[in-house]
Amino acid sequence: MLKKAIFATTSAALLAGCQPDAEGIEDVINGYNFIRLNPPTTLYQPGSLVHRVNYDPRDRAPDDASLGFLCNPKYSTDLYEDAPLRSETESKQVSRRLSGSFSVSPVTLGQVFNLGATAAAAKTVQVSLEDATVSTYALDDLARIRAGLGPHCQATLQKNIRKQNAYQIQKILTANVSFKVTFDTSLSAEVRAAAIAELGEIGATLEKSDEVEVTGDALIYGIHWEDLAPPVEG
Repeated sequence: MLKKAIFATTSAALLAGCQPDAEGIEDVINGYNFIRLNPPTTLYQPGSLVHRVNYDPRDRAPDDASLGFLCNPKYSTDLYEDAPLRSETESKQVSRRLSGSFSVSPVTLGQVFNLGATAAAAKTVQVSLEDATVSTYALDDLARIRAGLGPHCQATLQKNIRKQNAYQIQKILTANVSFKVTFDTSLSAEVRAAAIAELGEIGATLEKSDEVEVTGDALIYGIHWEDLAPPVEG
C-alpha cells in the first residue's frame, strides 16, 4: 500500500532554510517529498479514516491535500482503547527544526492557514511555531481500528476504497502556532472588514486598530497516511 508523508508548508520551508514565498513554496515541498495539509487543523488523530476533497482523482501524488472524515471518530478511533504513542526522538528532531519566529508573505498566509481574505488585507505577517510533537500508531493498531468498525462505517470505507479515495492516518505532527498580522491601511474598508470577520471565526481579536494576533494550540501541520485503496492495474 502506498504511504505518503504530508507536512505543512511552513515546516518544509524552514527545513529548506529560507522564508517561504508564493513562487518557491511548491519547489520546497516537492524537494522534500512533502504534501501540504490545507488547512492546519485540530480535527484528526492517528487512526482517523479520511478521504480527500476537491481533488483530481488522477493525481495520486498531490502537492497539497484537504481532508474529510469517512467515519465519525465516535464509531471508529474512539472505540480503540490504546492511545497513540508520542515519538520522543522525532518530536525532538522536528521541534528543533520548527521552533522559531519568521516572516511570511500574505500569499503564504492564505496558502498555509487557508485565510484568503486575511491574506488580501495583510501588509506583514509574523509567524511563531513551538512545541512540535509527533504522535503515531503502529500498523497493527490501524488494522485493529478497522476491524472494530461498525457496519455503516465499514460500508462507507469499502465504497471509498472502490473509488480509490480512502486513507487512514498513522502519524500526526502538531505544533503551537501564533501569527501577527498587520493590515494594509491603504485598502478599502470592505477588504479589511472581510479579513476581520474571517479572523473572528478562529477566535482572533484586534490588538490595535491595524494589527491582530492569533494563537492556535496543537494545530496539526502534517500527517503520515496509509493509502487503503489498492493500486489500479495498468
